[in-house]
Amino acid sequence: MARVSTFSLILLLSLLAVSLPTKSQEFATKLSEREMGRSAERLTHLHFYLHNVLRGDATSVVVAQSVTTNTYRYRFGQVVVIDDSLTVGQNLSSRVVGRAQGMYASADVSIAGFLIEFNYFFTKGGFNGSILRACLI
Repeated sequence: MARVSTFSLILLLSLLAVSLPTKSQEFATKLSEREMGRSAERLTHLHFYLHNVLRGDATSVVVAQSVTTNTYRYRFGQVVVIDDSLTVGQNLSSRVVGRAQGMYASADVSIAGFLIEFNYFFTKGGFNGSILRACLI
């Protein structure tokens, strides 16, 4: 149980690099005044929550592991596939705006090191039909 908690915490911290809250409004898109005269580039701030459920109706499943995976503290060699909901609020009952689908793998024998590859599919709101691809190491 401690392994699952530690593993979940590490995954959550890794995902914060992609989904850190900003001072922007939820799903707001804003053109910087400084950039208005120079280019048509737009700055977009996304604010959403990813819900990775480990028990019950789990949204992540171990699909591969080495015969020695259980001997490593951080489950080296384990590959997990996910299909998580993205919501506008912290609660799982918040309005769903998309899905996070992909995988993560424990990729270091001595420390918590993960390869994370997710596709964020937005299904509601201003970004309906958009995809954000994220790869974190």
